[in-house]
Amino acid sequence: MSNRTVEHTLPHDQGFASKMPHTGARYLIFINRTERKAPLRKQLIAQISFGIASHELKPGQKLWSAERLARSLGIHTNTVSNVYRDLAQQGWVKSRRGSGVYVSDVMFDDKPYAHQNPYLFCQPPKHFLVIEDDDELRRILVTEIKHATGRRAKGVSLEQCSNPAVLTQAIPVAMCYRTEQVRAALPPGEKWVKVCLRSGEEMFKESLLSLSEQLIAIVSTWPVFLDFGRDILVARGMDLDAITTYDAREGEWKERLRAYSLIISDSLASKELPSACSPLVFSLIAKESLAELDSIAKQFTPD
Repeated sequence: MSNRTVEHTLPHDQGFASKMPHTGARYLIFINRTERKAPLRKQLIAQISFGIASHELKPGQKLWSAERLARSLGIHTNTVSNVYRDLAQQGWVKSRRGSGVYVSDVMFDDKPYAHQNPYLFCQPPKHFLVIEDDDELRRILVTEIKHATGRRAKGVSLEQCSNPAVLTQAIPVAMCYRTEQVRAALPPGEKWVKVCLRSGEEMFKESLLSLSEQLIAIVSTWPVFLDFGRDILVARGMDLDAITTYDAREGEWKERLRAYSLIISDSLASKELPSACSPLVFSLIAKESLAELDSIAKQFTPD
C-alpha cells in the first residue's frame, strides 16, 4: 500500500519529513494514495482540522505552503490548495496574502477558571454547563465531564446559553474551536472554559496500527466521529473495505459486532455495546482539559 507521511525521520519511500514553519514543531500527516474510495482531500481535511481542534496545531501557527506539503506527500499542489480553501471556509485556517496559511487565532485561551480565586464567584458553582449546538457531541461531552470530575454536568445550545438564568451557579464549557460563536452567545463579560480534543497521536497507538489487515467497526451516535475515524484510519494505511461504521442511534447493529476484530467507540456509545465486547473507547476531551475541569470542580459547593 502506498502511503506517505510528513516526518523527517522516515525513509523517503515511506514518507517525507517536515517540521512546522518557524516553530519547528512536529506534526504527522499521513495519506493513503491507493485507496480510491477515500479521496486525498478528505484525508487531509480530517487530519488538519483534527490537529487544530486538539491544539497540536496551535492558534496563529503558520502551516506548510501548499507547494511544500504537496511535494512532501507526492500529491498535486491543487489538492492541497483546495484543502486549505475548504478549511478556511469552515473557519479552521486563515490565508494571508503574500504570507501563507495560518491556523485561525480565535482559539487563544482566555484566563482559565483554574487560576482564579474561587471566592470571586458571586455564587459557588454547582455544575458544568456544556455549550454545543450539535446534540450528539453535546451528549458525549457531558458524559465525559461527569465521569472525569464526578460532578454534575448539563448541556445547552448556543441559543439557550444567552439566558442568564441558565448560567446560574454553572461553569460554562465549550470546545475551543467554538470560541467566536460562544463568545457572541454568552452575556457580555461571562467567562467560560475551553476544552480541546485529544491528539491523534494518543488515538493511533502501535497496537491499533498493527491491526491494518483486520476488520474494524466504529460505533458512535455522533456522525462526525464516524466520518473522521474512518478517514483518519484510511490515511494511516488501513483498508477502507475493512472498516465499517455504525450509527448507534439506528438499526440492529449490536448483533453484527461479533464479526469484527476491533471495535472503536466514543465514551457514550460504549455504554450501549454488548457486554461481550472489549472496545477501544476513544474519549474526545484532551487529558489536559479534563485535568483543568477536575481542578475547577474542587471549587464546587457540595452536592
